[in-house]
Amino acid sequence: MKNKPTYNFFIPCTLLIILVTLFFIFASRKPKEEENVANTNIAESIPSFAVTVKTPYYTGQGVVYATDENIAYVVTTGHLTEGITAGEFCTVTLHDGTESDAVLIYCSETADVAFLMLEMQGKVETVPQNREQFDRLQAESLVTAYSMTNGALKQSTGTIIEPWIYLEDFSLDMMLVKMDAEAGMSGCAVLDEEGCFAGVLCGVSETGEAAVLPFSIIESEWIMTGRERDS
Repeated sequence: MKNKPTYNFFIPCTLLIILVTLFFIFASRKPKEEENVANTNIAESIPSFAVTVKTPYYTGQGVVYATDENIAYVVTTGHLTEGITAGEFCTVTLHDGTESDAVLIYCSETADVAFLMLEMQGKVETVPQNREQFDRLQAESLVTAYSMTNGALKQSTGTIIEPWIYLEDFSLDMMLVKMDAEAGMSGCAVLDEEGCFAGVLCGVSETGEAAVLPFSIIESEWIMTGRERDS
């Protein structure tokens, strides 16, 4: 399951030339204007807790989990940080396209999760968290994964198969979700129907069963970093 995962021919000639010229001028402008509007809409639609993470070896997703003044803490999958150790840097791209250096501050020895720290260059939001609501998740509950590819937001809706099930590939109890996921989505946020954090996507099987690291485990691992007192 764990993947290490495609607008009168009788018009005088001079006037005709002028009209044709004007047509091409406006025709060339319109796509650019539409493109700018489209890019603006995309930027506005991407939640600012969604980021991409790039190491010298892998590229995936991350989630702004906590903030402290101008510091942001990003949660991602542990396997995405393979090849680097605590104290080393990778690159995080924020929802607005801003790239920042992030330092790996923690990688769990038991769960597929890691935390990064970076200085914020602009305003970001943390992923909405509600532990009581998370505890109410059950089979057939709907969830949505949010990931970014080339600055565009991708939303993948799924249904929980089992909120807790032991998965040998992760040697851990995970959330199993039926979802259309693909390579490059590892580490992205999975939210419940109310828009609250349910976990991060860690991998997907060939049959479309996605393994999600539950929010409650992420919460426990965050406490292990010792940084929860600062956020």
